[in-house]
Amino acid sequence: MKSLFTLLTVFLTFSLFAQVPTQTLRGEVRDAVTRTAYPGVAVSLLDREANVINAVFTDADGNFSFADTPVGRYRVRAELLGYQTVEVSETEVKGGKETVLLLELAETADYDLPVATVKSPRTGSTHPVSIQTLTIEETLRFPATYFDPARLAVTLPGVLNTNDQSNSLAVRGNSPNALSWRLEGAEIVNPNHTPNAGTATDRITLNGGGVNMLSAQMLGNTAFLTGAFPAPYGNALGAIMDMNLREGNRKEYEFTGQIGLIGIDVAAEGPLSKQENAAIAANYRYSTVGLLSQLGVDLGDEEISFQDLAVKADFYTKGGGRFSVFGIGGKSKNIFAAQRDTAAWEVQKDRFDINFNSRTGILGGSYGQSIGSSSYWKTTLVHSATDNVRTGERLADDLTPTLTENDRITYQKTALHSVFSRKLSARNQLKIGLDAVLHRFDVLSEDFTTRLFSEGEGEGVFWQPFVMLSTRLSEKLSADFGFHYAYFAYNNTSSPEPRAAFSYRLNDRSSLNLAGGLHSQLQLPQLYLARTATDGSNQNLELTKAAHAILSYKLQTEKGDNITAEAYYQYLFDVPEPFPGGTNFSALNLFESFTGEPLQSTGTGRNIGLELSWQKFFTGNLYYLFNVSLYDAQYTAVSGRRFDTRYNGNYILNATVGKEWTRNKNNKVKTFGLNLHSGYAGGLRYTPIDLEASRAAGTTVFDNDNPFSEQFSAFFKTDVRITWKKSKAGRNTIWAIDIQNITNSENAAFRYFDTETGTIITKNQLGLLPILTWRIEW
Repeated sequence: MKSLFTLLTVFLTFSLFAQVPTQTLRGEVRDAVTRTAYPGVAVSLLDREANVINAVFTDADGNFSFADTPVGRYRVRAELLGYQTVEVSETEVKGGKETVLLLELAETADYDLPVATVKSPRTGSTHPVSIQTLTIEETLRFPATYFDPARLAVTLPGVLNTNDQSNSLAVRGNSPNALSWRLEGAEIVNPNHTPNAGTATDRITLNGGGVNMLSAQMLGNTAFLTGAFPAPYGNALGAIMDMNLREGNRKEYEFTGQIGLIGIDVAAEGPLSKQENAAIAANYRYSTVGLLSQLGVDLGDEEISFQDLAVKADFYTKGGGRFSVFGIGGKSKNIFAAQRDTAAWEVQKDRFDINFNSRTGILGGSYGQSIGSSSYWKTTLVHSATDNVRTGERLADDLTPTLTENDRITYQKTALHSVFSRKLSARNQLKIGLDAVLHRFDVLSEDFTTRLFSEGEGEGVFWQPFVMLSTRLSEKLSADFGFHYAYFAYNNTSSPEPRAAFSYRLNDRSSLNLAGGLHSQLQLPQLYLARTATDGSNQNLELTKAAHAILSYKLQTEKGDNITAEAYYQYLFDVPEPFPGGTNFSALNLFESFTGEPLQSTGTGRNIGLELSWQKFFTGNLYYLFNVSLYDAQYTAVSGRRFDTRYNGNYILNATVGKEWTRNKNNKVKTFGLNLHSGYAGGLRYTPIDLEASRAAGTTVFDNDNPFSEQFSAFFKTDVRITWKKSKAGRNTIWAIDIQNITNSENAAFRYFDTETGTIITKNQLGLLPILTWRIEW
């Protein structure tokens, strides 16, 4: 009887397990510096509670595989004597696609030292402060991201979205223009559709837009840096968004289809050869609202549409090198046509025809090769270009159109990014590299009401050589010493930039970190090419510079939660401002607008702040991320008076929580997920409008003697994402609904004088917006 009971138990257990669909989880293990493959690495598969389910060793090429892994969430751990243990805590196995990981091991200085466990290799860098990795898994899980890493970044400390109609980020009190976009390490133009979205003037920006042109189907991890950047990074004062395209599957053909309010996606990937040494991935997306408009569906007073195509191919050489080529193209438009009935006009926009068109293309390639057992060299070459045209025609009472606004910005960047990395010893690593970017810009900005405009074209190479030594000074103290040099051939301006970072390990779970350095950034084209009443020019403006200093404390609890406290100070100088006797203008407040004043590089500003963060990765069916940011951003005008900047909201509070419930039935795994993000932040600041002067002038007249002296009410928004996932053998299906601003809070965006009503009007950001998405992977 006992034997029969045992046999029955085994049979029932096997039957239950057989009901769960399975998929392959595989990957490779490489050295974090030299990128050489590591054989013999112990790789363990753990459940959410860190219990070991299976374990294998990597083969001669550093590959590992867990075949027939039941669908679900896992941890993956890699261990090798003399190297830090790496554990990826947010790994999802789905029925429709293989899960492929790249694990990078960093060598410890001495074998007898305690081995640090990295719960998730999210930084992609040894830099100890102000750097996070944004994963695609998170963009598919966090609420209201639009599958865009920039919108995912809003959940992090110190990051504020200036308007929820766009993904323009003000980081630590800096303008969105202080952020630099990169792809595969190389600097690129603004990679966003409808780059006029969410602005006060509806005019063209060179940073941010409605949604990222790179779909989540093509992106890999994104490094997001918010201050005291390591030596390889330049041309940024506030933040860096360094995106990477993921590699297609070299072993299996896989497909993804997605339909939602944002767009309709079709993606495919797979091997290019039987030897599994080449793969290709591609995605095409067309905006859903654009398609509905084409079908004649009335979606309101504006016609908004976009489409994009991305392709990437990877080829592996016999010597262990990898050659990649990629191309991305996208275009978008925003058309507003006034009704030809004057009785229907209520506000000034109602009598305007506004046409905005944007085209952006990116073409590039990279080659990376290990050199011996201790060096790695990777070079990326990318050409990116964006062309944006906007016109505004005002209709008279007899419907006669008159051109009143005319803008065109064409920007091209041809970027070379080359880095040579060498492991000098277990204690010392060296990086030497060069960024060389040819900037070409052609600008026309005309406003026939104020007669302020920018016009002209220019070009020049921005040379940025750098060197960085990462060293372990003692058992507890490690450091990065770097130097970055910037030279812009357009106007022969330069900036030598020393940088350093230190990390002191207090114990196996906590560290104290200090980083600082000098950074610089080019001016906006509309500043270089601004024309004044006397036909003066600002072409000799210096690079704007910022000295950053950051002190942080990091703690990893016994349960694996990460707690971080970070204080920072930024001193900005060589900021464009008017000559004595001019207005209180400062380039630190610019976004999409321009100025007609002659400028000099004598302005200053400073940002100080404290950020506290507590994060639990997605283990045990639950994750959360809480953070608080307190900051103050001010500038000193040419008059000597100190003012708040436009982006000085003073505080940001974020809470993100998510949980999943899973059940297995009928050879399917069904998962219900509930995710919530709530943000509360001080409002942006604005300059008061002189109502009587505006009525007399027939346009908005600001009280420029008191810039940004008023502040909008606090911003509050709660977003919810509800998902229903069903996985079975060979297919994964997701139904999701994102409800943005579920409380329908009225958050102010900007104020202006309306010529039609003769009053000051406040425009709000988006209200409640439901977004339904259906996604299938097979």
